[in-house]
Amino acid sequence: MLEQLVLASIKSRTAVLIALLALIAAGGYAAARLPIDAMPDVTTVQVSVLTRTGGLSAVEAEAAISIPIENALNGVPGMEEIRSMADAGVSSVTVIFREGTDPWFARQLVIERLRGIEKELPPTASTPELAPLSTGLGEIYMFVVRSSHHSPMQLRTLLDWEILPKVRAVPGVTELNTMGGELKQFQVTIDRKRLSAHHVKLRDLVDALRAANQNAGGGYLDRGSESYVLRGDGLLKNEREIADVVLRTEPGHPPVLVRHVADVIVGPALRYGAVTHGGKSEAVAGIVMMLLGANSRDVVIAVGQRVDEIRKTLPPGVEIDVIYDRADFVGRTLTTVVTNLAEGVAIVTIVLALFLGTMRGALAVVLGIPAAMAVAVIGMHAFGVTGDLMSLGAIDFGFLVDGPIVILEAILAATIGKRLVGAARALEYGEVARLAVRPVAFAVAIIMLVYVPLLTLEGVEGKMFRPMAMTMALALFGALLYSVVFFPAVLVT
Repeated sequence: MLEQLVLASIKSRTAVLIALLALIAAGGYAAARLPIDAMPDVTTVQVSVLTRTGGLSAVEAEAAISIPIENALNGVPGMEEIRSMADAGVSSVTVIFREGTDPWFARQLVIERLRGIEKELPPTASTPELAPLSTGLGEIYMFVVRSSHHSPMQLRTLLDWEILPKVRAVPGVTELNTMGGELKQFQVTIDRKRLSAHHVKLRDLVDALRAANQNAGGGYLDRGSESYVLRGDGLLKNEREIADVVLRTEPGHPPVLVRHVADVIVGPALRYGAVTHGGKSEAVAGIVMMLLGANSRDVVIAVGQRVDEIRKTLPPGVEIDVIYDRADFVGRTLTTVVTNLAEGVAIVTIVLALFLGTMRGALAVVLGIPAAMAVAVIGMHAFGVTGDLMSLGAIDFGFLVDGPIVILEAILAATIGKRLVGAARALEYGEVARLAVRPVAFAVAIIMLVYVPLLTLEGVEGKMFRPMAMTMALALFGALLYSVVFFPAVLVT
C-alpha cells in the first residue's frame, strides 16, 4: 500500500504539488482561527457561590451561611469535591465537578439547589450569587485610572459607571473587577442626643428610610381618546430628599424629619486598603476577566481597542495606564514558536546541504516542516486544542524531518555516480523510495506510539500534557504523510 502511494505520487506529481500547496494554505487558515494563549488552562470545572455576610464574623459566617449552603449543595450530580472559606464580610463555597461537565449545566444545578436555602440564611446576609464563569487564567487585562485633579471617590465613580459598562460589553468579557478609590455612599450620621430628644427609635428611622425610597404604579386614566399612566415617584435622589424624609407626625406639632435627628452627607464606604501605581498618587484599578472557553488573543485585543476608545472620552486630566496585557504575553509566545520554527528550518537546511551536498534535497526535506505543522494545526483546530507553549512549543522539528532524510539518503546512496534526468530519474527515485518508505513509516509510527499513554492522563496532568501529546502526534502524522505522499513528488520535480 505504501509503495503504491509512492509510485502514484511520482506519476501524478503535478496534482500532488498542488495538493501540498493547498494543505499548507489550509494550515495557515486554521492557524489564523486557532485559539492562542500563553499557557494551558488547568482549572477544574467549578462553580463558586459568594454571599455577603452583613457584618458577621468569620466564625459566625461559617456556621450561619457557609455550612447551610454546603449542606444544600452536597450531592449535586457530577460533584467531586466541595470546599468553603469564610471571612469577615464574605462567604465563599466552591463546588468542583467531574472533568467534562458542561460548566453552564453545572451552574444551573447549583442555582436550583440555592433556591431552597435562601430563606434559611440570616436576614443580614445577601442573596447568594455565582462567581463569574471564568478560570484562574481568566485575568487577561489590568489597568489603573489615575488623575492629579480628581478625588479617589470621583475616580471610582468614573470607573464603576462610565468605564465598566463599556468594557463589559466586549464579547468574551464576563466581568470587570474594580478596586481602590472610595466607593460613593449616601450616609445618614445619627446624633443620638437629637434622636432621643425627638423620641425616635433607631428602627423607626431605618423603616422610614426604607419605606420612603420606592416607586408605586397606579394603573392608567382614560381622558378622551388618550390614556395617562399613573405612577408615584418616590425614589430618593440626593441628600436633600433623604434629609426631608418624615419620621413622625403628630396633630398640632411639626413633623419630625431625618435632618432633625441626623446629618446626611456623601461619604466613602469603609475601606480595607488603597491602590497606588508607580509610587504616585492614589489610583483605582480594574481587572478584566475572560469568559471560560473564549479566545484570549481575540478578547484581549478587543479589550485593548475598547480602552483606547474610552481614553478619548475621559475628562481632562484622567489617564488610563495598562499594567498587564495578555496580548503581550501571547505575542511573546507566538514569537517564540515562530523563532523556533525559523531556526529549525535554517539549521536543518544548512546541515543537510553541508553533509549531503545537495541544496535541492535539503529544501525538499525542509518543506516537510511547514507541511507537518499544517496538519498539526488543522488537527488542533478540529479537536479544540489551544495553541500555547506546551502544545506548539513542544514540537521537535528533528522528528518531523527524520523520514524525508532517510529517504533522501537512500536515494543519494543508490544514485552515486549516475546522471539521471527526466523519466529515468523519476523511475530510479521511485524504486528507491518505494523500498525505503515502509521502514520509515514504521519508525515514525513507533515514535507516535510514545505519546499515546499521555493521552490517557486525567485531571490537571491531562490538561497540562494531553495538548502537547496530541499536537506532537498530529505533527508526526503530518510528517509521515509528507514522507509517503508528497516528498517523492517534490524530490523528482
